[in-house]
Amino acid sequence: MTGETSAMPGTDLAGYLTRYPNEIAFGDEEPATVLDRCHTPDFTLTNDGVRLDRERLLGHVRPARKNATSVRVEVHDAVTDGDRVAARYTLTAVMRRGQVVATEVFRRLSGPGTRLDIRSRYDERHDEIALVITNRGTARVDVTVTDRYSSRTTRLSLRPGATATRGWWVSRTRGWYDLVVTVHSEPGFEYRYAGT
Repeated sequence: MTGETSAMPGTDLAGYLTRYPNEIAFGDEEPATVLDRCHTPDFTLTNDGVRLDRERLLGHVRPARKNATSVRVEVHDAVTDGDRVAARYTLTAVMRRGQVVATEVFRRLSGPGTRLDIRSRYDERHDEIALVITNRGTARVDVTVTDRYSSRTTRLSLRPGATATRGWWVSRTRGWYDLVVTVHSEPGFEYRYAGT
């Protein structure tokens, strides 16, 4: 990692998403130095409903440096528009005992407008795909999820800080899914999760 510097979210989002986790977990610099170079002092990250400020995030990184052997990020989509950025990516970590942890993430960061965290997860045992949607904004958000295979819609009204999880069985479509998330108050917002 020596000689490389993190790309910044607003200028090279895909570069930031792929380099930052490796730099903070395995780089030669102290994690605090990497974090401060890439984020403002008031930066917070919410993961599985737990809000991490700078100190808590650094506390989370220290054990990762001891327990993880590698981290890989595959960026599926990355978009910047002025001071707003959005990305969908898979972060895969290999732990010392061989456990592999893969998380697919959708993040929409900074700027005005709707602030949603949307994550997907697949339950192989129940053959179900689920979306976990959290409102990170300061106003209530009305969200619609459309299953494009069945044309059925699911409507959610999320107050600030609220999280909702909804699942769809994919056995009837032989494992295929095509879900589109839209926001009533922001016609330009669309998140699509499709595949098999």
